[in-house]
Parts: sequence; structure tokens; C-alpha cells
Amino acid sequence: MTPAEFWNGDVCLARYYRKAHELKKQERNQEMWMQGMYFYDAICRASPILRAFAKSGTKPEPYLEEPYPLLYKELKKKEADKEKARYEKNMSRFSTWANAINAARKEGKNDGRECN
Repeated sequence: MTPAEFWNGDVCLARYYRKAHELKKQERNQEMWMQGMYFYDAICRASPILRAFAKSGTKPEPYLEEPYPLLYKELKKKEADKEKARYEKNMSRFSTWANAINAARKEGKNDGRECN
């Protein structure tokens, strides 16, 4: 806030500038916290090879493929994508199993089970 704005401007400007400054500090604090999360995660993923008596051939876990979700929408989308992938994997397994059963029935094999 310039001195001219302070002395000659609207009285509420000081309050708005203070609020904007508080919001900037909160945003910076959030950025620093997020950076700490990334550092912590990276060190935890590398920790298997940092141990003094780690077995030879020990490899660190791979780093994150995507950034952490910041918004609730991003978190919900990530969970929905994970659920969709799990559903498709299970459907593929079920489809493979059903095709194997149907093929066995067509060939007259039923592995000792009665299915009519």
C-alpha cells in the first residue's frame, strides 16, 4: 500500500491489504508444507537403500508418477479412476473365467462338476 493510498484513499483499503497479505502468507505456508511432503515422500521411498545393512540388489521405490491432488475434485477424480481400473481388471478376469467355462462346456468337459 502506498503512502498516498493510506492517507488519501478509502479507509477500507488498509483492511483489504492486510487480508491480502494474510492470504499470501497462508498460501506460502501451504506451498512450504507441500514441499516438505514431497521431500519426506522422496526420502521414505529411497530409504531401503540408505540403510547401513541393506542387502545387495535392494532398490528404492519409484518416485510418484503424479503430483498430490490439491483440490477435492482432483482427489475424487483420482479415486474414481482407481475404482474404474479395478472394475475393469475384475471384469477382465471374470470374462476370461466365463469364456474358459463356456469353452469347456462346448467341448463336453466339466471337470467332474455337474452344470446344466
